[in-house]
Amino acid sequence: MMNDLPKRKNVPSEILPEVNRVVRADLGCGKKKQPSFIGIDRFPLPGVDIVADMNKGLPLADNSVDYLAASHSLEHVDDLTLTMQEIYRVCKHKALVCIVAPYYHTSANMANPFHKQAFNEHTPRFFTTSDWTPVNKLDYQSPGVPEWGLAESDNSKCTIDFRCLRMESFYFPQYRQLDENEKRRLRQSLLNVVDTIMYHFLVVKEPISDQELEHIASTIKYEEPTYFTLRRYEEELAAKTLPGRLYKRGSDYAKTHGIRRFVGRAPVFAFSLLRRKVANLRSKA
Repeated sequence: MMNDLPKRKNVPSEILPEVNRVVRADLGCGKKKQPSFIGIDRFPLPGVDIVADMNKGLPLADNSVDYLAASHSLEHVDDLTLTMQEIYRVCKHKALVCIVAPYYHTSANMANPFHKQAFNEHTPRFFTTSDWTPVNKLDYQSPGVPEWGLAESDNSKCTIDFRCLRMESFYFPQYRQLDENEKRRLRQSLLNVVDTIMYHFLVVKEPISDQELEHIASTIKYEEPTYFTLRRYEEELAAKTLPGRLYKRGSDYAKTHGIRRFVGRAPVFAFSLLRRKVANLRSKA
C-alpha cells in the first residue's frame, strides 16, 4: 500500500504493471476493488493499493491509464471540474472511463450531506465542447440550450474532452417494466424514479472524426463494475419470469375476490411480487 505522495505523478514500479500491459484504475474503490485494477481510495481499506485524496490530485503518471472506473466516488469530491481534469491527465488518448453515480433526483441523495456533486442526464455535457454524442436528444433537451457540449458555457477555456459514448439510467423496481418514453417522462418529472446513472466516456486528446467515434461507440467493449453486471442479470431474469407469475397469481386473486377488487389492487400486487423476486435473487447470489 502506498500513501499520498508530494509528487503525485510518480508511482513506484511495484504498483504499476510492466510496460505494454493494460492499466486499469479503480478510483474510490473502497473495500470492493475490482480484480486486476489499481485500487485508489482515501482510506487504507483492504485491497487499496494507493491511499490518496482525490481532492489533492491523482498519484498516477500522465497518459498512463487505459481504463478508469469511478463507482459511487465522484459525488464526494470538492471540485468535480478539477477531478475530471486529473482523470483526463492520467488517461491515455482513447481511454475508456466509466462513472457510476447516484442519480441526483432521489430524496435520499438530495438529503445526503456527503454528496457534494450532482449527476443526471446533463452532467456529461459539461465535460466537452463537442456537439457529437450518440445520446438521444430527448434525454437531454433543455429550453434554450439545445447543443450538447457546454464545457465553455461559463466563458472559461476547456482543457478536457470526454465524449459520452453511452448513458444509462437504472430504475426503481416499480418503473422497470414501462416503455422507454414513459420512463423518460417520469424520470424527468418525478423524484425517486431512477436510483443510479452510469456513463461511459472516451478520452479524446488528439483529432478524431465523427465516423471513428461512431465506430468506437458501436464496437467497444463497455466494461462496468461487476455488481452492475449482476444487477442487469437480476433485472432481466425478473422481467422474463414476472409476466407468467403475475398472470397466474392475478387470475387466482380475481377468482377469489372478484375482478373489481383485483383491478384496484393490481399495481400494489405487481410491485410486491417483483420486490420479493429480486430479494430472492440477491439472497442466492
